[in-house]
Amino acid sequence: MKDPSTVNAFAEPVSDRHPLAMDIFRALVGLVPRRLHRQQLWPLLDEPLRSPALREAAKLEGAYLDAQTVHELAKLAANRSGDLFDRLWHTRGAPAHPLNGEFFDAVVRPMSMAARDLRWAEWVRRNNEELFTDLKRMENRWRSRKERSLADQLRARWVCGHLPARSASFAIKHPSPYIGSAVVTLQLCST
Repeated sequence: MKDPSTVNAFAEPVSDRHPLAMDIFRALVGLVPRRLHRQQLWPLLDEPLRSPALREAAKLEGAYLDAQTVHELAKLAANRSGDLFDRLWHTRGAPAHPLNGEFFDAVVRPMSMAARDLRWAEWVRRNNEELFTDLKRMENRWRSRKERSLADQLRARWVCGHLPARSASFAIKHPSPYIGSAVVTLQLCST
């Protein structure tokens, strides 16, 4: 993978690369941890392939993400403009997944308000329709239960960058069991 001709085959401009180059690259990112005892592909590469391999590693099942990869993905999520938020949206409510809502919280909470607004709040605004649909589903589930699961609490934290979504996420019939989650969410939104 470090041979210049191999690097060029994957890193050339789209118009010059093999039509299946990205499919092959994604397949390698997914197969290496499965076949090489959880070894990741991205540490074996130099730029310009290392960063794309790391971003693709975020799409792996949680069982194939090691601590080093999770750490590097946290740095990537904190420093890039929403590169990983689409993936984190899908893993946010999976308590056992290393890229769940707690991971998201650990990445976003230390950001300055300006950085958070630039990255995360803009992503929330761009995806507000999907967020509202998800909130409606959660609201229906919450109305039939007295307690929120950890997954539900983690999902709710995603909405605080968008006032209408934040308001909808806490417009529930029996609010008292959710006060703790609301406080955490509002702390995240106001710091």
